[in-house]
Amino acid sequence: MASTVKSRKAKARRLQNLLARELLNIAIDLTYDDVKPAVMGDHGSDIKLSRAAKVMFPYSFECKNREQLNIWDAIKQAQENAQIEGLKPVLVFHRNRLKEPWVAIQLELFLDLMEAVLNAGAHDIRRSSRQLGSSPLAHVCGSDLE
Repeated sequence: MASTVKSRKAKARRLQNLLARELLNIAIDLTYDDVKPAVMGDHGSDIKLSRAAKVMFPYSFECKNREQLNIWDAIKQAQENAQIEGLKPVLVFHRNRLKEPWVAIQLELFLDLMEAVLNAGAHDIRRSSRQLGSSPLAHVCGSDLE
């Protein structure tokens, strides 16, 4: 349990560092100056994005790495930060003993992302899903949603 202020901040920083590193792994044209964790105590998004990075990732990231999470308060904070920056809110959260962090986004954004995935690999994904007898979205998500 993160019991001191220093240990709580270190725990939060680990999730921010992980997210920044993973975003940079996806966008190989960007550098650490384009995508970097916020300094603890800074207002706004937990990942600071350059203008170029915002074109690739038009999102305001709120990171929560804690055992007890009031998801509604965290979503509200993500929405407020996103509104200030003119971006879409993304909540990234994690706790001890979970393998992977989770992400909460609005349904409309999720559907837009699924549409982009389908359109990016439209021919291969749609062909595979027809052969499997499931919807393209189910194929992408890894389960049969129909």
